Amino acid sequence: MARRAGAEGRLMGTFYLDERPIPFEEGEYVIDAARRAGIEIPHFCYHPALGSLGACRLCMVQLEPAREGDRPRNMASCLLKAGEGMRVSLKAAHAVDARQSVIEEVMTNHPHDCPVCDEGGECHLQNMTVEVGPPYRRYEGAKRTFVNQYLGPLIWHTMDRCITCYRCVRFYQDHALGDDLGAFGSRNRVYFGRHENGPLESPFAGNLVEVCPTGVFTDRVYRRHYSRVWDLQTAPSVCPHCSVGCNTLPGAREGSLRRVVNRANRRVNEWFICDRGRYGHRYTEVEDRPRTARVDGRDVSLDEALDAAAQRLSEAADGSIAGLGSVREDMEGNAALRSLLAVLHGWYTAHPNPDLEAAIAEAAALSTQAPTLAEIGQADAVLVAGDLTGHAPMLDFAVRQAVRVGRPLVLLHTGPAPLARHAQRRRQVTPRELLGLIETLCATAEGRVEDDDLAALLEPLRGARNRVVLGVAETLGAPGCRALGQLAGALGARLGFALPNANAFGTALLSRPGDSERVLESAESGRADRLIVLGADPLGSGAGAGRWAALRERLNFLLVLDCVRTTTSEQADIFIPLTAFTERAGTFVNYAGLAQGFARIEEFVDQTGRGDHPANPFYAGLGPVGSPLAPHDGHLPDAFDAICEIGRRMGLGRVQRNAEILAYQFFNEPPTPGRTGITVDAAGFAHLRDSAAVDYRPPPEPGGGWQVVMTTWYGDEHLALHAPELQSLAPREGVRMHPDDVAAHGLDDAAHVLLSGPGGRSRLALIADAGCPRGTLGLSRASMAVLGADEGDELTWEASA
Repeated sequence: MARRAGAEGRLMGTFYLDERPIPFEEGEYVIDAARRAGIEIPHFCYHPALGSLGACRLCMVQLEPAREGDRPRNMASCLLKAGEGMRVSLKAAHAVDARQSVIEEVMTNHPHDCPVCDEGGECHLQNMTVEVGPPYRRYEGAKRTFVNQYLGPLIWHTMDRCITCYRCVRFYQDHALGDDLGAFGSRNRVYFGRHENGPLESPFAGNLVEVCPTGVFTDRVYRRHYSRVWDLQTAPSVCPHCSVGCNTLPGAREGSLRRVVNRANRRVNEWFICDRGRYGHRYTEVEDRPRTARVDGRDVSLDEALDAAAQRLSEAADGSIAGLGSVREDMEGNAALRSLLAVLHGWYTAHPNPDLEAAIAEAAALSTQAPTLAEIGQADAVLVAGDLTGHAPMLDFAVRQAVRVGRPLVLLHTGPAPLARHAQRRRQVTPRELLGLIETLCATAEGRVEDDDLAALLEPLRGARNRVVLGVAETLGAPGCRALGQLAGALGARLGFALPNANAFGTALLSRPGDSERVLESAESGRADRLIVLGADPLGSGAGAGRWAALRERLNFLLVLDCVRTTTSEQADIFIPLTAFTERAGTFVNYAGLAQGFARIEEFVDQTGRGDHPANPFYAGLGPVGSPLAPHDGHLPDAFDAICEIGRRMGLGRVQRNAEILAYQFFNEPPTPGRTGITVDAAGFAHLRDSAAVDYRPPPEPGGGWQVVMTTWYGDEHLALHAPELQSLAPREGVRMHPDDVAAHGLDDAAHVLLSGPGGRSRLALIADAGCPRGTLGLSRASMAVLGADEGDELTWEASA
């Protein structure tokens, strides 16, 4: 058969597997081409994401000779490149015998623990043994055994099950770029573990559970509440812990969420997820999760709480109600709150902080062609501004895929950043200096400024063809996002931003410029004395907490709807508990503007009659128009249903209808490039608005204090803060300073520091950390909230006994 050009421009041909024609692309291995054709060749060490190694030899096929008189030979199909007219066989006797020999050798030392193995139902070794054979053991001698290691609160180690496929170290070292897990020993005594007991340091370590084919590495959190995998209810979902929107497959049984695993999606996260996404779900099971409605400090039924909320909102004067949505709530809940407030002539925002709102709007406006994770990994050069690991770990992972094949990384950062060790060029500055650095880099790239040092910083990107620029919106602020966009334009690079939480892009679509400031000003002036908070904690965490805390005494009524316990929910006059994201259906819009629907686990097979809406992901969680919520004990509402029910009980039946119109217009007319949002008129109809109206306040002039740097880690996110296993890995709470600053002030690690901020004072332990620039104080998000400080703000401090 003659070769022809493939869809991607590569030449294609045909080889024959047991006489079946298999098309292949040039340079493709036999195992990959067969897999694409729907034939799974037995294998252990091969993995679609990790590629070929040839360590296990289970993928053996017989290659027929090309010349007459030559003998056929067995070849590992993961290392055999397909050729035009090549003939190979899985069924040939010599190939079958070779594969059975591999299985028999592997099973020689494998323990007899299948009845209690955590890998039961998902064991690749068991599947291959059944498929390949032999179905019995002849070896009766003593088995090789190993001592297992403690690898931290997330991963359980059972080394006796190892078949030496090297998948674990290939993922951990080659893809995640970790260096605290390796292979030790030789021959049949190879040991995969750490130099000593201790938690694995990579924020992607949980993927060992999925890449290991035999259960050497299993989920330590899952085994505490274990269920056989065939007993789990699952449904396609989207991770709620950052703006990447990784596709996941949560599994539940008997009303409790047991685990979360990756759901491969080549458009988003492909084969892997981070540990925050895998283990952050524990907020659904913690003992202090709020499951009971509350009115004026006493527990009540959901029905009574909804009635009370409707009554108190009905008593409000026109325009005296404000609402705060959330970047971690889905589109449905935010759209319902937006609709309710539009009908009540109230004030709505999804952002507690005006500066953060402006940064998100600016980043969303610039993200019309944001690169996917796969495109980032294939970039020829990458520039990163900020700490991706703390804000969007899988963006960090994508950058590592470019670094591991030798592509240069240029890093601009204001605080500790795990990617710093992998950067070819890097520059660390204070938050106030970051904007100026980016602007000067832009001028250098455009040739308006000559600076040898900055030219050298940009040099790795100048010679590259496929460039990518990534920034952290929360760190950059709106001016920094705009400057980074100009730098990307000067470099001819694709641009993307890590946004705060799962639905920041979606809330930018529902907001208007200045909404956050308008809500705050209406509350501070007394025009709005009733506040509805959906899925946010303005009084206890995040940017702007100090300003919101000062407002609490001015409010006559505070209604909070949330799925976790927060400082704000504890101070609510009426609290309504909500379902977690795995217990409802909804939609998130990720950092690139991709809208993804997620399903409710227990109702993935539709048994509720909720099928009245168009085939559109937004409608995954909506009931029929005008249908009342029927609350009953033991079941919680989702945000959309709860808010629409409050509106119905207020006699505002059009709230739900308006929210659905908003949803329909958004998802059936994707945002036009260069436009970022939707406004709603009095009738509830949606209209796209221009992004040019985005405004922001310039950063204040430097004073005499020390600037605040956010020292995030891969679990410092609101929902993940309720996951005890992740929190046990969090660094010690304290205030971090550069070691030179510590020494200059005659302090040491035993000292404490008394900090003063606009929202209060705090006494914290001093920690020397070279990741903080000189003249800065590194604080966690929670400590910043106590002080009422944002990143880049100035604080005063003094040594405390």
